[in-house]
Amino acid sequence: MKNIPYGLSDFKRVVSHYYYIDKTKYIPLLEQYGNFLYLIRPRRFGKSLFLNMLDFYYNKKYENEFDLLKGLYIHSNPTPLKNKFCVMKFDFSAVSTKGDVDENFSIDCNFSIKRFVNQYNFNIDVDLYEPAHLNLKKVFEILKEKYPDINIFTATIFINPNKIFPTMLTINGFSASLIISP
Repeated sequence: MKNIPYGLSDFKRVVSHYYYIDKTKYIPLLEQYGNFLYLIRPRRFGKSLFLNMLDFYYNKKYENEFDLLKGLYIHSNPTPLKNKFCVMKFDFSAVSTKGDVDENFSIDCNFSIKRFVNQYNFNIDVDLYEPAHLNLKKVFEILKEKYPDINIFTATIFINPNKIFPTMLTINGFSASLIISP
């Protein structure tokens, strides 16, 4: 008998070893509703697991692991966008609220940006101690130059992080994903 994945958000681990309620049937619906969706649910309602499931489905890096979805709705009903994107993930729950929150936030974001750049073999230098919004801007400028038709959605948080971030961070944090598609 499989266990309930309380507090787990690693989709690959959950779908392989735990009881998983299939939410992949929502993928085609999400694609129909538009580009900018806001997902709000109470704590412990599976938001992070749902976002990780979307990452697994849309991310180019998991293209060869699609069979992990066998038995789920989306495996039999894939959409044209399956594994078509480079996904930049941010998990703000790890940002320390001790000390300089702005600096901690920027460093955490820079690690996510660097991971993205390395993961997809983009030749972009990411300075971990430069403000994150400058690194993100640099990455986007280079990607826009390389892929003129790229579709990039950026949250306002990166335009002016000093004013917005402290009001968004709670004791429990939050996570976000940025989908970049050439």
